[in-house]
Amino acid sequence: MKLSKFINSFVLGIIFFSTLLTFFISLYFQYLNFQSDKIQIKNEFLQLQKDNLKEQVNDIFQLIKKEDEILDKLLKEQKENEYIIKLQENRKQNLLNWLANYRLKDNGYIFVNSIEGTPLILNGKKVEKTQKYPFPEIFKKQLEAIKNPDGDFFNYKFNKLNKDGEFDKISFVKKYEKYDWIIGTGVYLDEVQ
Repeated sequence: MKLSKFINSFVLGIIFFSTLLTFFISLYFQYLNFQSDKIQIKNEFLQLQKDNLKEQVNDIFQLIKKEDEILDKLLKEQKENEYIIKLQENRKQNLLNWLANYRLKDNGYIFVNSIEGTPLILNGKKVEKTQKYPFPEIFKKQLEAIKNPDGDFFNYKFNKLNKDGEFDKISFVKKYEKYDWIIGTGVYLDEVQ
């Protein structure tokens, strides 16, 4: 009888332990699946953000080209018109003023630098006084990215406008050949997460 009770208790213990072990193994694999899904969703969302950045910069390029084409056409048609001549002289400044005030779909902004290292639009504001680009390492990354004629992405750390500290950011830049400008926009990765 004692042996039978012992065997019954032992079998019940094994069943309980096996059930508990199966439950924890199941939880562990669900956790691994969750982590895998989380990484996949994060990567898909990051790719979506990258595609959005590229699209926004390409849209800006198309708008600038359209403005240039219109002005070139007006210049050909009305060479003597004083207003058109002033527009031609101030073309770059007018474009920079427009770009500084242009806001993107997600309330982001465009930045513009000359390839010589002069910021033209920084933190969404037109730079009035000529200066050296204040972030040389970031500028090197921009120069590297514009080697691709279709533009490219680069990662870096940058201060947010209304927050203390640096945050991871990804930007897309492309060179506008006509004026030797580097035009880009970015998104903070903590906002992506």
